[in-house]
Amino acid sequence: MIFIDCSSGISGDMLVAAMLDLGNHEKEIDEIVEVIEEVTEKKCTVEIKEVRKGGIKARSINFSCKNDFESLQASKLEEYLNKCLEIMKLQEKYSSLAAEILTILIKAEEKVHSKNKEELHLHELSSTDTLFDILSFSVLAQKISFLQNKIISTPINLGSGKTKISHGMFTIPLPIAQEIVTSYKIPITLRSSGELATPTGLAILSSLSPEFTYEIEEPVKILKAGKGAGMLDIKETPNILRIIITEEMNKYSSDRITLLETNLDDITGEIIGYIINKLMVEGALDVQVIPAITKKNRPSYILSVICKDIDKEKFLSLIFSETGTLGIRMSKERMRVVAEREIKEIKVELEGKNFNVRVKISKDNSGNIISLKAEYDDCTRISNKLNIPLKSVERKIMIIADQILF
Repeated sequence: MIFIDCSSGISGDMLVAAMLDLGNHEKEIDEIVEVIEEVTEKKCTVEIKEVRKGGIKARSINFSCKNDFESLQASKLEEYLNKCLEIMKLQEKYSSLAAEILTILIKAEEKVHSKNKEELHLHELSSTDTLFDILSFSVLAQKISFLQNKIISTPINLGSGKTKISHGMFTIPLPIAQEIVTSYKIPITLRSSGELATPTGLAILSSLSPEFTYEIEEPVKILKAGKGAGMLDIKETPNILRIIITEEMNKYSSDRITLLETNLDDITGEIIGYIINKLMVEGALDVQVIPAITKKNRPSYILSVICKDIDKEKFLSLIFSETGTLGIRMSKERMRVVAEREIKEIKVELEGKNFNVRVKISKDNSGNIISLKAEYDDCTRISNKLNIPLKSVERKIMIIADQILF
């Protein structure tokens, strides 16, 4: 699991510096600079050094180009990135990550300026520094297998006050940053003075689709930590971003869920069935309907829905609109411990005939099998085909599955 601490801000150079602090990858940075110089025909330099912010040691990185672009067409920046990626030959998922980061930036610019990519001219984002941050993060992410980990981030501290951009003085959050945090539902704070979050940093984080929280409830072991310094000196807090690589100590995986419940006493069985199906199709993790008795001895139902915390607003709206209820109880976000699950198809022979059967396999984090369960639909299909009891079919399939999978 990777934990990103953005409570003191985020930027492309802070992320890259923190990645460098995790391991010695200066050689890769030099190679990226050479590729950017080749593609843009600019002379570039990079300075990596150790600094102190609020007395805390961290890495900083400063990239610059002689006669850098002051304005650049968005489609041209995209062309430069694609040429760099062709030369560097990253793994497909990290090449796609780099492309996604730039797409997030361009879409935010398009929305703010109401222009398409071909019409759009970038100002703050036109410099080769944007290319450098995107390429460096993607290359270093591949080096440490970043995308193979669960990623957690704190809410983002955007800073506060006013700052000058190409369009004049603006109050924080700036338009592009505001568009990104709005589009990707990134939780924010507005603490400390100055611009603490840059569009490139926010775009990189958005591309990772992290879970946002200040807490890690399950026990973990810290393996490595990298600290990347920002350019500001802030009184309230050191301008440092941390990337912490951890190892989970639980035997089972976990995720964060929300439990939604409501009482229904004026609804038919048909509508209840429809709602259950709709909730599951929309991505609910589980739905239960429990018979109950309410005031004045009225028969009723308790509708209980488990969903991912990030989806709770969607399911609140769905329950209100479909049931007409006047209120929904919402539990505090909680942790759910789950076994890893996968489905494998096996071949079985019953009554002299061959069938393909899907088997659900539950495992712990070490890969040890906990349980097996044959898919109900496959079992009923075989039961009807052979005209033998369903329980008998399930029992025979499980004997074969035990022999094949254990």
